[in-house]
Amino acid sequence: RTTVGPWFRNIALFRPDASLMESVPLWFKLHIIIGYVVFILWPFTRLVHVFSLPLKYLTRSYVVYRKRS
Repeated sequence: RTTVGPWFRNIALFRPDASLMESVPLWFKLHIIIGYVVFILWPFTRLVHVFSLPLKYLTRSYVVYRKRS
């Protein structure tokens, strides 16, 4: 809490200080990087549809087939 809390607060204030993350364990650094990757890739996946209609999203097939009229 003594290093991650101030670092996260400074990120929110647009004043990042990387020196606060030097003493953080490697597993936590990897956790943060994976979180950033998820937020970066989210808009380019079908997961964005989870916000528009979450219940139907859970039951739909991976490949959406549409009939020609």
